[in-house]
Amino acid sequence: MNKIVASILEEFSKTNGIEKMDEKDRFEYLTAYLTIRRHFSRALDLKDVVIGDGGDTGIDAVAIIVNGALMTDVDQVQEMLDQNGYLEATFIFVQADRTAGFNGAKIGTIGNGVQDFFVTLP
Repeated sequence: MNKIVASILEEFSKTNGIEKMDEKDRFEYLTAYLTIRRHFSRALDLKDVVIGDGGDTGIDAVAIIVNGALMTDVDQVQEMLDQNGYLEATFIFVQADRTAGFNGAKIGTIGNGVQDFFVTLP
């Protein structure tokens, strides 16, 4: 990891009280925060969206935003539908990688993970 990214990660870790986590996990939190913030500007508990830990086909975080609210439970989606009569959903998938190079095979892995996510929805 280059010095600039390492510095940003250190500052982010201190600000969010996660400096004792492994660098890999802290980097997942940072990339999730930066990516999701572009689409959701309200308070965000990263523990609700970071799902990395192996066996996830490359997806390190996923955020589901329905009618402007972050969903963390299936029942919330039904409540939103009952309240508003419609659903407008945005799905954000994040893959964090600290390597300097690009591995095109990872794109396919992530694509399969996203496909599996939608196939296994209730």
